[in-house]
Amino acid sequence: MIKLPETEEDLQQLVDDNVPEDVHLDYKASEALSLSEKNEILKDISSFANSDGGIIIYGISEDKLKNCILLDDTGIPAFAGKTPIKEWIEKIVDSGINPKISGLQVNLISSENGKDTLALAISIPKSAAAPHQSSDKKYYKRSNSQSNPMEHYEIEDVRNRSHLIQSLVNIDIQISKGVFVDVVISNPGNWNATDIRFSMSESMQNYWQKNGRLPSMFMKGLKILPPQKSYTFIYGVYSDLMKDGMDLKHAEIEVTYFHPQVEEKKTEHFEFDLDDYVGCVIEKSDVTELSNILQQEIKTLNKTIDSISQSVELIAENTGQLAKIKSVSLSYFHRENIPTLYEYDSRVTDVINSSYHTFEQNVVRFIYFINNDKNISERLTALPSIDFDNWYESAKQTGDSMVGSGRLNFSDNELERLSQLRNLFEAVANEKISCYDISLTFMYKSMKFNDCIAEIVMQLFIPFARDMRTFLKLNF
Repeated sequence: MIKLPETEEDLQQLVDDNVPEDVHLDYKASEALSLSEKNEILKDISSFANSDGGIIIYGISEDKLKNCILLDDTGIPAFAGKTPIKEWIEKIVDSGINPKISGLQVNLISSENGKDTLALAISIPKSAAAPHQSSDKKYYKRSNSQSNPMEHYEIEDVRNRSHLIQSLVNIDIQISKGVFVDVVISNPGNWNATDIRFSMSESMQNYWQKNGRLPSMFMKGLKILPPQKSYTFIYGVYSDLMKDGMDLKHAEIEVTYFHPQVEEKKTEHFEFDLDDYVGCVIEKSDVTELSNILQQEIKTLNKTIDSISQSVELIAENTGQLAKIKSVSLSYFHRENIPTLYEYDSRVTDVINSSYHTFEQNVVRFIYFINNDKNISERLTALPSIDFDNWYESAKQTGDSMVGSGRLNFSDNELERLSQLRNLFEAVANEKISCYDISLTFMYKSMKFNDCIAEIVMQLFIPFARDMRTFLKLNF
């Protein structure tokens, strides 16, 4: 198939090479572009879409006697009625052929001096949406260099073409534990989708940009989406999106991509309505199960400690060393002579047992405690000062558009690392940073928000609480 002409030189090359018409190429004289020829134009265009695609060039005539092709001396008309000719072609194709043909390209070719319009070239893709019905309610095909009506069996054969074409891009939304609305982009097919471009409803785009979370993929597009690959992006918080007056319950995304199976661009449209998700069941999360187990283990440990203490006291009574051993026992368990650490452990346990409903408030209580307890706050002055804002902003820049791809670069120095963690959770307590932001930027584990909280606890809070406790014990 020849390349779609764009310049006078391209047209002249066709003439010089005497390129003949065939199933993929059709020449039309300039007068074929007129209001009276509308049905014939639509017949020819639909026939290419129903067949293997091709190019129609208006402004070149065949001289059958001389067996050659010639550029028309008159050029093509600039207008059809009062409408510019290119715009008129696009309009009649859009309204006169059913279903619409995607990927149509129309080139208006002017002379090198720009004074004359020499030709109009139309590239019609082989359509995955075929068969296309022309304005006369008939279906046409290309046969050699002619456009002929299709037989019934041919129409059915072409109709089955669309059923054999795999969709290579799917967009869906998922509700994460009744909190997050996630946009999931995937390729369910067996071919690479390439040159992918997105557009979305204005309200959806504005909300995403306002919250600083519009992924670069949606702005710049995606070069390739391999088979079975998927991307998950957090769009927003479900309760916020459902508020009255937000105009965010309904969202639309349109995606255009090159489909190698049919060698053409394909456009698909996806619509979502958050009202459809009202009343979805919220499952019990993994972190809830873990918290229940941890609580049971703590109860068992406390019973064991009480049992050991009673045994020590019993032995001491029999040896006359009660006071001395009781002092050693209670010092070991940090219950009587260091009540501060006992309270510290209690606050740590509260944070570890948190769900997404209570995590941030328990962090607030923990940070308030260590900053206001006299025994602890005096010792925290020994920790080095750090430029937390600069450190955190630098860490955020390590990520890309993928959720959770950022990296927190902690210092190799133990005390500096402890200060970094302390400042991080103080920022959470002071509402400078939310656990949502931490999860979204650095450690998004899954679509379940409780799982994201569990990841923050396991990777950040437990190491922080452990190292802080060691630091305090060494300094008491």
